[in-house]
Amino acid sequence: MSAPAIIVATDPLDPRLEQLLPMFEDLHDVMHRHGMMQRLAPNGAVLWLEGMKPGLERFSRLVLAVDGDEVVGFTCGSIKLAPEYLGGARVGHWTQLYVTAPHRRGGVSRAMSEKLHEWFVEKEVQSIETQVVRDHPSSVPFAESFGYGVEWINLPSCFERSDLTHLMARTPWSGSRDNILFTADVTRIAWLLRRSGAQAVPTILLDAFLQRVGPTGTVVVPTFNYDLRSGEHFDVLRSPTITGAVGQAALSHPAFQRTLNPLHSFAVAGHLKADFFRADHSNSFGADGPFALFRKERFTLIGLDMHLNFAMSYFHHVEELEAVPYRRWQFRDITYTDEQGKTSERRFKVYAKRKGYANELSPLVPELEASGVMSTGAVDGVPYLRVDLASAHEVITADIRTNKARSIVRSTVRNWLRDMIHAWFPSRQPSRSQQLLTDTDAGIR
Repeated sequence: MSAPAIIVATDPLDPRLEQLLPMFEDLHDVMHRHGMMQRLAPNGAVLWLEGMKPGLERFSRLVLAVDGDEVVGFTCGSIKLAPEYLGGARVGHWTQLYVTAPHRRGGVSRAMSEKLHEWFVEKEVQSIETQVVRDHPSSVPFAESFGYGVEWINLPSCFERSDLTHLMARTPWSGSRDNILFTADVTRIAWLLRRSGAQAVPTILLDAFLQRVGPTGTVVVPTFNYDLRSGEHFDVLRSPTITGAVGQAALSHPAFQRTLNPLHSFAVAGHLKADFFRADHSNSFGADGPFALFRKERFTLIGLDMHLNFAMSYFHHVEELEAVPYRRWQFRDITYTDEQGKTSERRFKVYAKRKGYANELSPLVPELEASGVMSTGAVDGVPYLRVDLASAHEVITADIRTNKARSIVRSTVRNWLRDMIHAWFPSRQPSRSQQLLTDTDAGIR
């Protein structure tokens, strides 16, 4: 048997890359048998490969062992920046290594790994890190042969999906054909369950909701970037959301697809997905946009561990329909990259607050509860709120027309001074949304 050729993958369209999918799955099966607690998602190999392709030879390297047209092994790594409090230096991460059984013990692993480490040296990384499964008999010695040593000891405590699914099963909502607008702060949930952090919790929550609504229901999650300014960039496939871990998990979930407005997009899964993409996306809160579907299709807002101020953005849609005087039209000129990767300059409009005004929904809560529109409670110590959005629309409309919107907005001199100072001395820093996309392009996330 001749030695396989060691090559560097540079073309994301190289058809040989598809051969890596079963190898990646087998690699994770092996790691699980040797003590790795986390399991690969059902489409995890595809997500990994698609995530690798855009950064090849920019901030990641993929080395292949090839025997003719057959890929018999791979190793890969990436470069990230250390946190600023640790100096912000470039750090190499050696992430995966796999060789098919017939080609093991022939030097293939070492040849591929040396090719990867040459790249780390070329990129002038300050250090290189890797993780190995504790009980694998050869992983630690092999890493040590490249000069690696133990620095950290990782002590995970993973939980079963049934823990969180059981909690979700007791979170009430109504209707057999459920349409859910879902938002959550997962910090307390992860802490409550005394587990390894919030990283897996958002995806499990999404899966639990999808299971509950079934094939006739729809789950929608906010994935907003409302802080984008004119001249900044939005990529519908790559821009991280600023609305938290659940929104970001939805953007990575295979069942969800992101709608197209750069300021107020949603990740949508289920029966009504096509309806959301047929909506008007030029205007954030318009009568023909995604927000209108929440009323038409009688969506229920479910908020876990969130105050109504942060859970319900729907009232902005009502404000626009009622043409409230404390808002005015603004236009944002965005450099926009669509789902096909085409970039163009586009203009979007939003009905934005005038100076001096700030939203405060606390006075609205008793009105919604008195009308039977909103209910609250707690499951295993996790607070939740539930709002019938179609019925809430009527309550909000009445407050705007008869109460001058006092239950949803307030104006103070302090707010006005704050807004004027921001107008006189605008920040020279990019918006958080722009910075997150910049970090993604740099391979920091």
